[in-house]
Amino acid sequence: MENLAVVAHAADDLRIEDIGAPMARPDEAVVDVAFGGVCGSDLHYWRHGAAGASVLREPMILGHEVSGVVTVAAADGSGPAVGTPVAVHPLTAHGDGRTPWPA
Repeated sequence: MENLAVVAHAADDLRIEDIGAPMARPDEAVVDVAFGGVCGSDLHYWRHGAAGASVLREPMILGHEVSGVVTVAAADGSGPAVGTPVAVHPLTAHGDGRTPWPA
């Protein structure tokens, strides 16, 4: 199964890449993204390779303002159940900076 993302590599260097299947931590759910927004920081990373003082140093997935449906619930029971429509909080960082989940 493909899991496509828009990845910024540098100014004017966006690529559509298959980032593989998500591997959620026990307190994380997997969401099938239905809609994603493009915000000002995404545009700055695309056009300038930076958003303010935050400069791209490695590839980064864009599109942190998303909504969808939970397809795998958090193993520890802390989150919404499978089938729940959700909006993802855009300031919650996880993973290695490139992916929103651990590799």
